Amino acid sequence: MTSRQKQILGLAVKEYTDTGIPVSSRGLAKKYNFSISPATLRAELSRLCESGYLVQPHTSAGRIPTDKGYRFYIKYLMEPETISRGEKTRIRKRLSKKETRLGRNIAQAISENTRSLGFYFNPDEDILYREGLSEVLQSPDFRRIQQIAHFVELVDFLEHQLVDIFDALWEEDEPAIFVGRNDVLPLHGEYSILYSGYRTRGNNYLLGALGPLRMDYARAVSIIDFIRGELER
Repeated sequence: MTSRQKQILGLAVKEYTDTGIPVSSRGLAKKYNFSISPATLRAELSRLCESGYLVQPHTSAGRIPTDKGYRFYIKYLMEPETISRGEKTRIRKRLSKKETRLGRNIAQAISENTRSLGFYFNPDEDILYREGLSEVLQSPDFRRIQQIAHFVELVDFLEHQLVDIFDALWEEDEPAIFVGRNDVLPLHGEYSILYSGYRTRGNNYLLGALGPLRMDYARAVSIIDFIRGELER
C-alpha cells in the first residue's frame, strides 16, 4: 500500500468511526487538504475497495472500512489517544470505590469511556462483571433487531468461554484486538473485542471491551492501558 493510500485509509476509518456515515471522496476532499485532484482521490478510494480495505455498501453510497481495513489501521496506522486530566481523575475516582465493587467499577469505567460493553473477569473466583449493555445497544450500529440479537448472543457466548480463552490472553503486554469474525468471536462478524490481562497481588485478571466494528480502537486501547496501569500500581 502506498503512503497516500495509507493516509486516505486512516482518514476514512477516522471519519466513519466519528460519524457512522459512509465516507465519500467529496466529503474527504472538503474536510482535508489533499494535494491531489478529486478524480485521483476517487481513484484511490476505488483501489482501496478493490484491495479489500474498504467496501461500498450501495452503488450510490460512500465507503466503509472492512475487517481487513480495520486490522490494517490498527496494526500500522493507529496512534494512541491522549486521555485528558479530567478523564483520568474520573476513572481514578471510579476505581477507588469499595473493594467489594471493584470488578463492577472497572467494567463501568471501561464502558463509560469507550462506548462499548466493558467487562472484568476474575478467573480465581470465576466471576465476570459486565456493564453498559443497554447503553451500547442504543448506538446507531444496532438499528435492526437481528443486530441486537446477535450481540446479546455474543455476550452470552463470551460469558461461557472466558475461562477457556483466559490463559492465552492475560499475558499480552498490550491489549489484544480481535476484529470481526475470528477464533475469539466465531459467531458473528459485525463486532470487535479488545482484551488485556493484568497481574496484581499475585493474581491474574482480564479486562476488556466488546462493541461494534465501528469501535474507536485508539481510544479503547488508551483507556484500557490506563486502567490496567492504575490497577497494577
